[in-house]
Amino acid sequence: MNNKGISFYACSSYYQLLITLQKACVYGQTVDIVLEEHGLETAAELAKKLSGSKELNVRNVFACPDHPDMDPYRDYLILSDKDKCDELVSYVREITSGVDFREYNDINVFWDLGFVGTCLNICKIPYTLHEDSLNSYQHIKGVRTNYEYIYDRSGNEFLRRKEGKEGVIPFGFSDYCNAVEVNCKDGIEIDDPEVLLKLREVPRKDIEDRLTEEDRRNIFEAFFGGREKPDSDDKDQKDRFLLLTEPFAKTGRLENEEQQIALYKRIVDEYSDGAELVIKAHPRDDLDYKEVFPDALIFEKNVPMEVMNYDNSVRFKRALTVTSSVLQNIINADDKIFLGREYLDEFRESLTREL
Repeated sequence: MNNKGISFYACSSYYQLLITLQKACVYGQTVDIVLEEHGLETAAELAKKLSGSKELNVRNVFACPDHPDMDPYRDYLILSDKDKCDELVSYVREITSGVDFREYNDINVFWDLGFVGTCLNICKIPYTLHEDSLNSYQHIKGVRTNYEYIYDRSGNEFLRRKEGKEGVIPFGFSDYCNAVEVNCKDGIEIDDPEVLLKLREVPRKDIEDRLTEEDRRNIFEAFFGGREKPDSDDKDQKDRFLLLTEPFAKTGRLENEEQQIALYKRIVDEYSDGAELVIKAHPRDDLDYKEVFPDALIFEKNVPMEVMNYDNSVRFKRALTVTSSVLQNIINADDKIFLGREYLDEFRESLTREL
């Protein structure tokens, strides 16, 4: 394959794929995409569906299954470990049918601790890093456990300066990250001067506003085609309460699923005001909310919530989340509530008091 003039994107969430498709439409880019299955349960299905989509300017889509012996999201890969590095690079080449990343003029990743991002760092190939969710770099400290990869546990010494400990440093600190594209520079919780020089502000709303109606229909179909979408029945859809969940138990911010269930039961009691409950679970949230809230309408979790903005038949009286940035992108809600990390802290404290 001739990759000159082709833009390459590595995505590990449905939202990141949405941004990639929007850019392909708006900028007229022909794109190759890798879908890393960490957070993408339908990666193989989407890859098959999107490959060769002329309407969305997509040439190839590769699904990257989780590796049984490696997890760059979890494990800190030391770049001096040649055997491990060779194994990872070989795996990425295998799932991309032997793609040579050096042939691309434009390489984009949303998370440089993924398989592709780690491969690029091992091979010393430059890339652009994109904020992995909307304004997520405003919520790194105290939220993103991977931030500790940048400094040692004392918080004083930069890891890449520690002898024998050089690894892939995320959030724009990598020497091979040429630019960091964010939605908004204000409030970024990164204070390293070298990284700040790499920042490039590209408001995602500006990109979305440039989509044509045909673009929106094609993107909606890419995600929802063949799936059951929220129904438009006789109920007043303005009297719906949308709850956007997060996998707090899985990420360790709550101790177990029982605490997560208790959190959302409390939120529904406090904020639903008797409206019909609608739940959009985070793609990595495995709780069975239909069992917990049997009368609730459950959205397909493997579809980015922002895609519902392209369907004018869906509207909510109130939308709420604890800390998910997706709330900022929802336009079909009359009232939006962002509880914040302080609410989660207070909930954890209340559990301690009960004990």
